[in-house]
Amino acid sequence: MRPSATAAETPNFAGSISQQSPHLRSRSATPSVPETRQSRCSSAVPEHPVGPDVAAIASDSSHVCLVPISCWDHFTTRPKHICCIHLLPTSCLLLAVEVNLLAWMGRCLNVKSVGLGARCAVLLACIGAGLVVGVLSLLAASAPMFSHATSYATGVAPWAVAVGDVDGDGAPDLALATGAQNLDTVSVLLNQGTGEGTFYGRQEYLTGSGTIAAVIGDLNGDGQRDIVTANADANTVSVLLNSERGKTFDRKDYATGPAPVSVAIGDLSGDGHLEVVTANSESDTVSVLLNRGDGSFQPKRDYRTGRHLESVAIGNLNGDRAPDIATANRSDTVSVLLNRGGGSFPSHVEHPVGSGPISIAIGDLNGDRHVDLVTANHHANGVESLSVLLNRGDGSFHPKRDYRDPDGDCFCSHSVGIGDLNGDGKPELVVADERRDLVFVNKGRGSFQPRLKYEAGPDPFSVALGDLNRDGTLDLVTANNDSNTVSVLLNRTGLCVVPKVGGKTLATAKRTIEAAHCRVGKISRAYSKIVAAGRVISEHPRPGTTLPRAAKIDLVVSRGRKQ
Repeated sequence: MRPSATAAETPNFAGSISQQSPHLRSRSATPSVPETRQSRCSSAVPEHPVGPDVAAIASDSSHVCLVPISCWDHFTTRPKHICCIHLLPTSCLLLAVEVNLLAWMGRCLNVKSVGLGARCAVLLACIGAGLVVGVLSLLAASAPMFSHATSYATGVAPWAVAVGDVDGDGAPDLALATGAQNLDTVSVLLNQGTGEGTFYGRQEYLTGSGTIAAVIGDLNGDGQRDIVTANADANTVSVLLNSERGKTFDRKDYATGPAPVSVAIGDLSGDGHLEVVTANSESDTVSVLLNRGDGSFQPKRDYRTGRHLESVAIGNLNGDRAPDIATANRSDTVSVLLNRGGGSFPSHVEHPVGSGPISIAIGDLNGDRHVDLVTANHHANGVESLSVLLNRGDGSFHPKRDYRDPDGDCFCSHSVGIGDLNGDGKPELVVADERRDLVFVNKGRGSFQPRLKYEAGPDPFSVALGDLNRDGTLDLVTANNDSNTVSVLLNRTGLCVVPKVGGKTLATAKRTIEAAHCRVGKISRAYSKIVAAGRVISEHPRPGTTLPRAAKIDLVVSRGRKQ
């Protein structure tokens, strides 16, 4: 029987490509800081969000200091005094005083955007007559920005999406595992190659029964990327060898363990050819199919894992250049299977993660050149959303760090992907959670800020990353199971993407527009029977329009009802 959940795609890390598919669908008194001639202090500490990451604290009529919200949240009680000590025309030192904790370093306004770092460091600062304080530097990372989602039709019930250049034109294409009611196919959408990240209509290719996951990679070494699907009902994988630059595929099925719900490919044997691995949900095993070198495969070898597999990924976890295997298990663990040579995995070690892990991804999250693990956890009450396990360097892992939804919503996570979305060299985490895409911005050292929401298509079950318009930044793709569509969100970080501000107060609209790297243009007033006085009726250009940085947005603000 077909598993009742989605597939999830992780990008290619450490020489592996992986596709995961969830099997079950859940649903004190503070000392004051002496004020010097150059300092400006505020005894009241209002919080003014100026973007997803930064709160502004006004210290007088001419200076505003920016405080990373992630740092702000580390204080158990709000500091009673904030000082902005003017150092340079465009920078300042923020000092906040609390019991046993002296604040952080930031940058002052006079500039519209703030260069934000990512590390915590202890700094000694000498102020005025020799006041020495400890300063914790925790600068928030900048938030990526995306265009509004553009959707394309797929086959019935897309469970998973994979990204790869199928037709060899240099522009990444899409392959989706689709199927319901015995209509099992892979939908291929070729990139138009215009640099706009747009796609031609789908082509359908038959696969095995219960297709629920897909990956893309060159299996036979001919320079053309092929497609592999996991077929949960047939207990097989379908290998579709690319024979005509994405126009035709030659299919052959191979046996796996019972109910393969996730598939990954990587060179496990070290011979330069990609092997196939499946996570088998009904036997608590992974099946390894070694490549004969021509895109055909040897009979499966099964290896034990933890209980109730949901997802599999491949990466070099212990630094020995032989790719290893990691699985997410509904028994609230991940299993690590280290490669003992030739693509054999005689044993596994389990590590605790959050409740109900349903997808796993591998990537270097803290910049130490060792790949780490992250799971998306599909817990019924939404207690945890993500678990991060940092690598000790030898294939063993530090205890998990959980990241929860600060709004208390159920994440309903189905898949997780990894990639640098804001161009700072540190990979972000992306989650598809049935209602939207969530991005957790990397603050550095493998810690992450609370998630940002980006609207995708209805019921996104799988997320993948790739540079679809070849502009050097990673875009997002989601497979939307309920609507039979795939959504593309192009990365617009650093550009002005007109935000939706209708119905907001003028002050909130201004802050939202500035956070989107835009400027407020002409403000006109009009009477409205619907929109309350002081709130925005409309903006121009329309929301979602991409403009050069600092472009102007004109607003129409309500005068209220005409008397």
